[in-house]
Amino acid sequence: MSRFLAAICLAALGLSGTAEAAISVSGRHLIILREGIDAVWGSYIFAVQSDEPGPAKLAARIRLPKETEDFMPQEGVEPSEVKLDGDALAIAKEFPPGTTIVTIGFKIPSSFGKGEITMKPAGGVDELTVLVPKRSRAKLEAAWLEPAPGEATPDPDYAAFVAREPLAEGSEKKMVITGIPEGRKRVWILGSAVAALMVVLATVAALRTRPRLAEGGGETVLIG
Repeated sequence: MSRFLAAICLAALGLSGTAEAAISVSGRHLIILREGIDAVWGSYIFAVQSDEPGPAKLAARIRLPKETEDFMPQEGVEPSEVKLDGDALAIAKEFPPGTTIVTIGFKIPSSFGKGEITMKPAGGVDELTVLVPKRSRAKLEAAWLEPAPGEATPDPDYAAFVAREPLAEGSEKKMVITGIPEGRKRVWILGSAVAALMVVLATVAALRTRPRLAEGGGETVLIG
């Protein structure tokens, strides 16, 4: 992770270095969303805090957005330490003392410039922050989010939104992102529709102009 992104993460997560257990996942989570071609690229970020004097084992479950079609650990964990567990990711790793930032990248498909994101936490999330680049055509819509106060924005280049209330385990929240750049999907659909129409018209024309024998002509040829 770049120092720039790390600074954003630390500011948004507001880590204090304390935890309810000797080692646990922090209650503050961060999502950074960026637009792609017919896709939304995201980073799901949280912190693991350990008060143990040495490496300590943690087993945790994290649920990425429901629409995720691909994911990849980016920071804090290796691919071998992340496994699919039903509709969630199971993370099992020995973490060092202190704070470790964990980042999981994900990809969500979009259609006609619009992408839907459904969050359903595997565990309770005390505070959730969503960041979207300001210099972007992508716009975030979600009634359960509100713009973060100016002093709470971790970076001036990002528009920050925060959940109005904690997310309970299993609760379902939806976001919509519009303004996603489109690829050739719309052109392909239009082309396919035109091609299908041409086939239908050609078939109708062929049937209407098919050769016809005079009445009784066929019988004369076949049976004399």
